[in-house]
This record gives sequence, structure tokens and C-alpha cells, in this order.
Amino acid sequence: MKKPYTLGLDIGTSSVGFAAIDAQYVPMRAKGKTVIGVRLFREGDTAAERRQFRTTRRRLSRRKWRLGLLDKMLLLVKRILMMRL
Repeated sequence: MKKPYTLGLDIGTSSVGFAAIDAQYVPMRAKGKTVIGVRLFREGDTAAERRQFRTTRRRLSRRKWRLGLLDKMLLLVKRILMMRL
């Protein structure tokens, strides 16, 4: 009969740590080795470059919108002034 055990995990951004303990909090052994360890992964890439492109795109879009709004307002002012002449 297999003994009950608890598996503990420590999940990080570039690693996973693990340990198995029994009911008395003693580390478990399997195949002559203690069931404890860590797996390392290469660190993930950051999204800084992609975020810069997105920020630039949004900034240009907002500028275009503001210039269009200004153009509409100036056209309205021009029409009002032309009616008063």
C-alpha cells in the first residue's frame, strides 16, 4: 500500500522547486533518492519592444485625432466669421 504524501511546489518566473513529504513531515524517498529538487528554465523575454511600438502607434493615432478635431473647429470658426461679413 502506498503512503499518503504532500507535494510542495514553488513556482517562480524561471524555475519550479518541488518537495514531497510524508504525514510526519519527513522528506519522501523514491528509488533511493530524496524527492526534492528544482527545474530551471531560461528567463522569458520582456514585452518592452512590443510595448514601445504600441505606445508609438497610440500616440500618433491620438495626435491625428487632435489635429482632425482642431481642423473641424477652425472650419466652424471660419464659417461663423464668413456669415458675419
